[in-house]
Amino acid sequence: MLDDVNVLKQRDAKGLLEDAAALCQQVSYQAVIEDSEHDGRHITHVVVAGIDVPALAGDLVKTMLGDQLTVPYEVVREHTLPASVSSTTLVVVCSYKNDSDQARACLEQALAHHQRPQVALIAAEKELLERAATHHVARVALSPEGRAQLNVIVIARSLLRILVQFGVVPVSTYDALERTKAFLAHESEQWSKETVIQHNYAKQLALLAVGKTLVFYAPETFGFVAHAWKNAWNKTAKNIAFWNTFPEAAYGELLGWTSHPIEKPFAIFDLRSSLESTRATRGFDATDKLLSGRRPKSTSVYLPGETLMEQVVAGYVLAQFVSIYVAILNNANPSDDTLIERYQKETQV
Repeated sequence: MLDDVNVLKQRDAKGLLEDAAALCQQVSYQAVIEDSEHDGRHITHVVVAGIDVPALAGDLVKTMLGDQLTVPYEVVREHTLPASVSSTTLVVVCSYKNDSDQARACLEQALAHHQRPQVALIAAEKELLERAATHHVARVALSPEGRAQLNVIVIARSLLRILVQFGVVPVSTYDALERTKAFLAHESEQWSKETVIQHNYAKQLALLAVGKTLVFYAPETFGFVAHAWKNAWNKTAKNIAFWNTFPEAAYGELLGWTSHPIEKPFAIFDLRSSLESTRATRGFDATDKLLSGRRPKSTSVYLPGETLMEQVVAGYVLAQFVSIYVAILNNANPSDDTLIERYQKETQV
């Protein structure tokens, strides 16, 4: 089925597979900041406010930067800014279409905050951008076209650009992401719809996973990747899924596999890395040994790439391909976000 051009065209009518194949282009996205001037104060704390895809982009940036990030950095998935916001905090509000309620609330709090933090906005919504413009807030205007799920890298590029502008990280970090373009293009070609199952790892993983509830495990450094796979499974494949990292998963979750029924309708993907710590490797091995016969055999999915940045971005891109293929196998519309839109209307304040 996954090699049948007619089936792919029918079940992926909006062309998400083509969009996934073009994700490698996003690493060279040139974010333009309006009202970029600021007073030059030293930033000691970064708060990224966002829900769903914008929050994932915040996690991606934090993971990619690793030890280059020398100030506290937190991603807030709530409608309220943390009490730790101060005059040396940079609050970056991120939004993409379906999450404007949280963005609006956090933007207004940041603008009215008595500590007067530095504020920036990344958004596609005209109303938010106009509100920011009236206060001369540094902002990046995103295109409202496209599906939010496939704009994580664009938002991450915009966030990196803002961090560079406010002196939080050097410009080399922004440039480093762009240098992954050729690598990602090569990997994406192997996962594309034109590549047959025999040579297509993404299609092979989809066939292993279809009809199962997925559980994704990753080393602690790669929590973003596991979360991104879970998110793609929910929003694109239209299946429930779970994720965790080692060593956190070892403390309690392992016991959850030990009760009946023996035949559990799950599939387990261990998202592995050549950069994972010895402790993480031992955690995966010990889990397989201790739970042998008590849970389905896990599938190790090794993230391609040599650097941390290459691996986390490739892990995100691979998740998009696999989840689209699973949606096609499920005969589900991979681009349908109607229920999320209805939820937004029902809960809008």
